[in-house]
Amino acid sequence: MDNSEIKKELKTIGLYVVVILALLRIIVVPLHGAVAVKKNTFNEYYHSYVVKYRLVEKIKAQQKKKPATDKQALVHRFYRKDALFSTIQADMIEMLLKLAEKKGFNVLDFEMLEPAVGKDVSEVPVLIRMEGKAIDFIDILKSIAQGEKALQVKSLEINMATGQEMRYFLTITAFRVER
Repeated sequence: MDNSEIKKELKTIGLYVVVILALLRIIVVPLHGAVAVKKNTFNEYYHSYVVKYRLVEKIKAQQKKKPATDKQALVHRFYRKDALFSTIQADMIEMLLKLAEKKGFNVLDFEMLEPAVGKDVSEVPVLIRMEGKAIDFIDILKSIAQGEKALQVKSLEINMATGQEMRYFLTITAFRVER
């Protein structure tokens, strides 16, 4: 082969190399950026997984430390089977009236709602309507939750009354063990 043919082949090979490098640049560089984004996303997922895994392990450890709930310890928080529904409702209303009076609330009225009798546990609801300040109402809710008997707030409606006063329509349920 002569010199001009070699130069021509070198130019052709050089052109092919440039085209291949250009194609690699067009294809590989964007993929490299996508890989970096995916790598960052993966690292975020990994760190989130590690945090959640540690939290789950901590909860499991706490549950192992926690003694099993003794049924007899909870029995006093529920009303006994021989307690009349009307007596339970009267106790609840008396307790709520005392709390409302203590916090300076004006009790508008109350209703003894129909109990929901269940096979194991019956729900005994009371509806009370009262008026007072929001900050004092929070204290009433805390007192209900920390009371001697297990009570549940089934529904709560809050309306503006006058100034800082609010109207509260509160349905509270006590529980009676049926077995």
